[in-house]
Amino acid sequence: EDGYWDILKFPNGMAICCCAFRITASITNQYGSDYLYLSGPLNFPTGLFAEIPRAFVNCYTQGAQWAQVQDPTKDTYKVRLFYPEEYPNAVEWPVSVFAIGRWK
Repeated sequence: EDGYWDILKFPNGMAICCCAFRITASITNQYGSDYLYLSGPLNFPTGLFAEIPRAFVNCYTQGAQWAQVQDPTKDTYKVRLFYPEEYPNAVEWPVSVFAIGRWK
């Protein structure tokens, strides 16, 4: 897994998990009037979800416009970070990921 996940499992079969970690990246791909970074596959907690969960990401660095989860599966996801200008120097971007779905 990427980072440490806090997991809540409910008797009705739903699970909520969250994780905070850092992605080291430069943001250099132009996307409209913004710039974009797309991570490689990252991991949800191993074997937790029975189906693709709803997942949300937050990047709480000053200046980052927004972030989103891309291409989620039961086991993996990618993170897209958007920034208003090109950021060619790789730095650590603090992110939090939240996922809600049915557990096995």
